[in-house]
Amino acid sequence: LALGLLIIFGMYLIVGMVAAADTIIIGTKDAAKEQCVEDGEFTVFAPLSDSESKKLTDQGILLEEHFYLDYELEDDSVLRIFTVRQEIDLARADIGNLPKKKGEILLEKQYAKEHNLTVGDAIKIGGHTFTISGIGSAPDYDAPYRNLSDSAVDSSQFGIAFFTKDDYQMLKSEQKSMKSEEYVYAYLLNQKMSNHK
Repeated sequence: LALGLLIIFGMYLIVGMVAAADTIIIGTKDAAKEQCVEDGEFTVFAPLSDSESKKLTDQGILLEEHFYLDYELEDDSVLRIFTVRQEIDLARADIGNLPKKKGEILLEKQYAKEHNLTVGDAIKIGGHTFTISGIGSAPDYDAPYRNLSDSAVDSSQFGIAFFTKDDYQMLKSEQKSMKSEEYVYAYLLNQKMSNHK
């Protein structure tokens, strides 16, 4: 009887794990399609010229700027800010909405949780106060590492946020970020191109 129960329990465990794995894989693929997850990204020292960008887009590659600035907040945590993306690695609001007007911000959910922030709260960045319009995430920061070399995620010390283009440009023009703007490009390949060609 004990052996029979052990076999039944083992079978139940294996079937449950396989079903859970399938659900996770399907859910991940659906989310990747919905949020247009990148095929890759690269960083440059200076923004690409129009002709350089055209060489890539003429090959059928979809290219989008994911430039960012880092700001140190009053609690010594660092917030990495982006503009709301239009084509690749789309940010998604789990609560509330993406920022649509001046003074609004979408905050990454783990950072918001660690700092007890929610929709409607105010947050001060670069000397300006913004209202949190949404709490959510972006697929390229599913695990929000500040640097790729980091061994662990610490959302109490680092998070990401999304602004309207106007607010981002306003903050950038004031030059109060921790360092100069980082020039990151994300891309989606077509069937004619690969990461190796």
